[in-house]
Amino acid sequence: MTVRRRSHRMVRGVVASIVVTAAMTGTGACSLFSPGEGRPQPPPSSATVTATTWFSSLGGPKCTHSGIQWGATPISLGEGSGTTTSVAVNETATEWTAVGDRCTMSHQFSDLRPGRWRIWVAAGLATGACEAGLKAGHAFVALERGTCKVTP
Repeated sequence: MTVRRRSHRMVRGVVASIVVTAAMTGTGACSLFSPGEGRPQPPPSSATVTATTWFSSLGGPKCTHSGIQWGATPISLGEGSGTTTSVAVNETATEWTAVGDRCTMSHQFSDLRPGRWRIWVAAGLATGACEAGLKAGHAFVALERGTCKVTP
């Protein structure tokens, strides 16, 4: 149940109008919110993908790499919104801390039209590519030793 109450008040010669909206929650309690707040957001209509790859740190505490290239190329696209053309990103020299014996690298592509995409990375030993069916929302692609694992 939603109740709206409009009140008017004279403030220094100006009439101020305040709209108060109260909604009953499933627990029987009321919550106050501004119009538009507290309402469910529409589902996403574009895809976001986080691509990850790794190479061995060879026991070293630091990872360094230069010239990492990430890319996403559309193969066949479906309905929805978002980018419909190839996207490529070049990263310059990077240094980060190794975790265990791995140097892990990731990149996120946002606002891609849902469909089949070729996700790739060119980074020396960590080079790889795979095709992934992306739905609206967020997916994760692991590029590891020539294999590809897609997790919605």
